[in-house]
Formats: sequence, structure tokens, C-alpha cells
Amino acid sequence: MEERGINSTFKKLIYESSEMVFLADDTYPYSIFYANEVFEELIGNKLENRTLAGLGLDINAYIFKEELILTYDDKDFGFRLELPQDSASNYFLFYKGIELQKHGNPTRHQTQLFFESRLDLIAIGKHDFLTYLNQAIQPILGYLPEELLNTSLCDFIQSEDLNALKKQWERGKEGKGEFLQQIHFKSKDNTWILLECSFQFSEDNFFVIARDISDQEIEKKKILQLNQLKKEAINFSSVFSWEYDAVLKNLCFEELGATRLAVSDVIENDKFVNEHEEFIFRHFENEFQKFLTDSSLSDFSLEFYTGENQFIALAGKIEKSLASPTSLIGLAWDASSRVAYENKISLLETLITNSPDAILIVKSTGEILICSDEAKGLFGFNKIEDLSHVQQLDVLFDKAGLWEEWMEMAETGGFVK
Repeated sequence: MEERGINSTFKKLIYESSEMVFLADDTYPYSIFYANEVFEELIGNKLENRTLAGLGLDINAYIFKEELILTYDDKDFGFRLELPQDSASNYFLFYKGIELQKHGNPTRHQTQLFFESRLDLIAIGKHDFLTYLNQAIQPILGYLPEELLNTSLCDFIQSEDLNALKKQWERGKEGKGEFLQQIHFKSKDNTWILLECSFQFSEDNFFVIARDISDQEIEKKKILQLNQLKKEAINFSSVFSWEYDAVLKNLCFEELGATRLAVSDVIENDKFVNEHEEFIFRHFENEFQKFLTDSSLSDFSLEFYTGENQFIALAGKIEKSLASPTSLIGLAWDASSRVAYENKISLLETLITNSPDAILIVKSTGEILICSDEAKGLFGFNKIEDLSHVQQLDVLFDKAGLWEEWMEMAETGGFVK
């Protein structure tokens, strides 16, 4: 070591350094002849070929540089370099060596894995065209990377989005800043894909990371549309939503609806759990066909008995989905109480109409709500004639307007005769 000009003091400084240091011959194959303990622990002990070539290092590429990055075992290490001619020696001095990963920087291997993402579209460009695209472009938009490189992308972006993007673009370039922008980008099959893009600018380049959020946007539109429908149905109890896919022929219910109807959350055509589920599906499907034929038929109703012989009456609304042209969405609510009440009223009306007594049920305005057939006969009317107001009885009396006196007497509890 002495013949190389390395004395014991220098060796001690190297050995005690907290950073990596090693020395290599200045002639091929550039053997590493001395290193400190830190270097040996991180690199040296793993080296089969203790040369610069064994490290994969072409020293000729660094003869005019004072710093270098050495990649070994999928890790990056930074070193300062002193050349033989700089120190009038016959060796290369590598010192101040640190593992860059410890300082938060990814290794080259990790960086490569990042760019190989199949979920995010990653691009680099100059001016207004791209110079690099990762492979995620194909599953997301259907293009090969080379189809979109070095060409204007304006024709691929919806005009409204393009105008907004241009404004942001100029501000971003001027300030070398970054911004987020959602754009509709035309895919290879001519459908519009909604991309959420992050743009960042440097002096010469721009960088883009984009993700397909089309499904999230469809779901958001669906929720907004259903919420608007629910506002309109706010007075109804047990409101639940549903969705029908006309292509897949799937009928999906919100959990509340599936429980109320005693069916699965998703009913697939011809894959019914039982006859009751098929009955529900076919009834909804029939209502959908009516609506598609005439969109004014947006209201529907359904009455059935559950397995426990419980009467269920539903009412609902149908709309075309704003999020998907092949889907229908809507609401339904439990109308059992209302229907049961209406059935009771209908039964009462039938009993009064067919009563052997002359019965007239009248509102204070003179409007006749129910009139028995016996009462109609008493006043000289046929059963099929419509008797809707007591004013119609004026023809039976010499004095007109007697009905108003009758209403006053009835309101004070008097007896009308």
C-alpha cells in the first residue's frame, strides 16, 4: 500500500469514515484493492468479481465528472470520484458513498416499475405533443404508444374540455406549475373516456399522469339522478332505488328494496332463485317495455303477497339513466298502507251504494261523495245516473237553492227534512 502513496494515517481515515470509501487500480480490470467496512457491508461482501467491471461500471464515462451513481443489487449509490491525474496517484478514489434510497429517492428498478403501471397512464412531452407513453395507454384507450407520439392530440379531446385545457396549459407553462384537469379523450373505438389528468411543467418538458374515472363518473351521475328522484318522493316511506341493464338483463335492487321484495340484490334473467323472484322480475320487465314504448308511462305499481301471505303494494317511477344509454333506473316505495286504506274505502262505498236505506254522504260544499242506489231511486234518478252535487235536486222543489239551507242546518247539527 505504501508504494501507492497510501500511508497508515490515510488508511485510518478511510476505515473510520461513516460513508463508503474504496480504491481501485487505474489500469484494467480496475481491481478494488482497498475499501472501508461500510462499503464491504453494503457492496463488497457480495461481489464475486472485485473490480469496477464487476460493479458494472465503465470508468471511461466518468473521466470528466466528479460524481457518479453506482447501481448494484437493485440499489443506487452516490459517490464522489477523484481521478488518478487529479491526485498524482495510480488509483481511483471513490468516497462519500451513500445509498440514495436512504434519502428517499427510488432505485432505477423501482422507477421502472412505476412507469410500467397498468392502472395509470404516464406520459412525457414537449410543446403540445408526447414523446413518451407507458403501456397503460392500450388497456385504457386502445392505442399503441407509437400511435399517439409526436402528433397533435387536440382532435382526440372534446372541444369543451380542450378550451378549458388550453387556458390552464398557458398558465402552467408560464409558471412551470402543475394542475389537475378532467378531459374526455376519444378512444380507439370512438367512445369517450373520462380521464383525470395531473399536468406538471418544467422548462423543456411537461409530464402527465392520468387515470380513467369513467366508471366513477357514471356512478356519480346515477347517484345524483336517484337523489333527485328521492326528493320528489320524499313523502313516501321505505323508498328504495333499482337499476335495470337492458343488455345484460340484470335487475339490481338497493338493500332495502331487496329485503322488502324478498328477492336477491341482483336478479339475472333466467337465473331465478324461486318463482316469486321470477314474478317480480317479469313484472318489472313488463313495466320497462311499456315505458320504452311510451315514456309518459313512467309510473308503475305492483301488488303481491309474500311467502308469509303478507300483502305488499308498491308504487314507483322509471327514468332512462343519464349515466348509461342501455340502463333504466328508478325508485319504488311501499304503498301497502295507502292501498289497504283505499280498499277499505272502496268496500265502504260498495256497502253504502247497495244499502237498502237511502243514504247520501255530502261535503259542506254540496258535493256528493256517496249516494246509495236507494237514495237515487227515492229522488227519481236511475242507478246509472251520476249524482255529484245536491244542486241537482233543485228540480224536485219549487224553491231553488234549498241545498244551501240544508248545508247550514247540517253544520249546526240540525235535522234536514
